[in-house]
Order: sequence, then C-alpha cells, then structure tokens
Amino acid sequence: MENASHAFLDAVRKSMRQIRAAIGAAAIDPDLLTAAERIQYKGYLRLEDANAAILARAEKGALIKEIVRETGYSRGLVRRVLRSQRSDVFRTRESSLEPYLLWLDAQWTAGAHNGSELWRRLKRQGFRRCLRVVSEWAGRRRRAEKTDAESLCRVPSARTIARLMTTGRDTLSKSERDDCGDRKQRPAAH
Repeated sequence: MENASHAFLDAVRKSMRQIRAAIGAAAIDPDLLTAAERIQYKGYLRLEDANAAILARAEKGALIKEIVRETGYSRGLVRRVLRSQRSDVFRTRESSLEPYLLWLDAQWTAGAHNGSELWRRLKRQGFRRCLRVVSEWAGRRRRAEKTDAESLCRVPSARTIARLMTTGRDTLSKSERDDCGDRKQRPAAH
C-alpha cells in the first residue's frame, strides 16, 4: 500500500502543471505571495530556467554528459529533468487557515476586514497560530480585491490532490466535498 501510495503521489506531482492549467491557476501573481513565498517563487523561476535550458539542449540531441559539461548542473539533476521527475518545483504549503477559510470568507463578506479582530475571533474557535498569519491573509485579501478575481485561484498541493482523489466522497469533510471541482482557494497563509 505504501509503494502504491508513493507511486500515485509521484504521478500526481508529475501532472501538477497540467492540473494547474486545467483549473486555470497556471499563472502566479507575485503580488499576492507572502515574503517567504516570494523568495521561493524567485528560486522557482531560476529552476524553471534551468529546466528549460536542459530540455533545449536535449532536444538538440545533446547527451547527458554534454549537458552536464555545458550547464554545470549535476548529472542527477539533468536526469531528473529529462525523466520529467522534476517538472513542478514551486510548491505551496497547505495553509494553517485552511479549516477556517469558509468562516473567514463569511466574516470578510460581512464587513470584518481587520486582521487583528478576525484573529481574536478565530482564537475563540481554537485557532492556535499567531496574529501574523491572519493579518497576512487579510492584507492579501485586500490586495486581491483590487486585482482580477482569477488571480485568487491557488491549486492545492499534490499531496492534497492525491488524498482527495483516493478518498471516498462520503468520507470527505463538507468543505472538501463542496470545494472539489470548482475549488477557488485563496493564496496560502502560513
């Protein structure tokens, strides 16, 4: 079971680019990312450039040894790129706010736009994270309202997609059942 689970998760990870495109979330708006996610995104862009350079040389018929020599990347990295084992390198973590997003949306819609106040209300519901998590979410939400609604879409992680695909619909939580298929998530708040 563990091997099958690992193989399935690998297959989902390899397909994340197509999953993001199908959901319509292939584009990432750097303005909606947290500071830590922006740093990760810059690294993602560098790695995407490396992937493109490796694939371009391979399409011209260069051998792995030649690609390693020309690019300076390790042989293992070149192999992983050529075998499509490294096609999705920008990963977003599941937010600690994930269980509270529907509630937060309802509060936001009702007019509660103060991150500190939302955090105090969340604490009464058992939320254990710091104020920064909620205030970053509120700030990102404010900025997102100024941008196109499509830029709000965030694709769940490969692990979450694999879990949702292998779990029976009747055992999913109500929010997971409601969100499956037309899921419009907010950018991750950590």
